[in-house]
Amino acid sequence: MNNKYLEYLENEMKKSVEAFEEAKKQAAEEILNMNYFTAQDFGAAYASHIDKVTAAAARIKATAEAMDAYKYFNEK
Repeated sequence: MNNKYLEYLENEMKKSVEAFEEAKKQAAEEILNMNYFTAQDFGAAYASHIDKVTAAAARIKATAEAMDAYKYFNEK
């Protein structure tokens, strides 16, 4: 089995999880520091950048699926 690709995917997973955790932290801080003017004028989701949490989670899922596919096809 070519472990270099699997190592690459594992490294990408680690980076993705770190990005996810950082996005959650930043969004939570923005929400805690938000006032009602910002929430109403810009929308709470936009002002908190919570979409970055979704994007980071999608990257984790895509990387996990790539790892699963790689492992599955290398077992055959």
